Amino acid sequence: MWAEAAAPAIRLPTDLTLSAWVNGSEQACSDCLAGIATGCQDVSMNEQLTPEDIRRLSVAERLRLIEDVWASLSETPETVAVPEWHRAELDERLAAHDRDPTAARPWDEAKTDIRSALRK
Repeated sequence: MWAEAAAPAIRLPTDLTLSAWVNGSEQACSDCLAGIATGCQDVSMNEQLTPEDIRRLSVAERLRLIEDVWASLSETPETVAVPEWHRAELDERLAAHDRDPTAARPWDEAKTDIRSALRK
């Protein structure tokens, strides 16, 4: 978790508006984000959310914030650095597949097994 004294504020991307502190309604949050409701306090790029501000958000609002941040990152994937260990892991997995392609399982089969294991 964040250290209270050293916690940096989060700067929101320019195209992100979070409907914060809505009246406890996920629908109201969506309405504010769509610009069709007026009872919300918006946090725009000119304001910052501190870790304490984030903790005060409802679960629905924090999930929406996560979704909005993720969406803003996915708009420009070339700006997101891929750690070297990710590249190394992908290279190793591709090499393992090249060595023995028959070891792979079809996705539908793997998905069925995963769902069965989760039901137990």
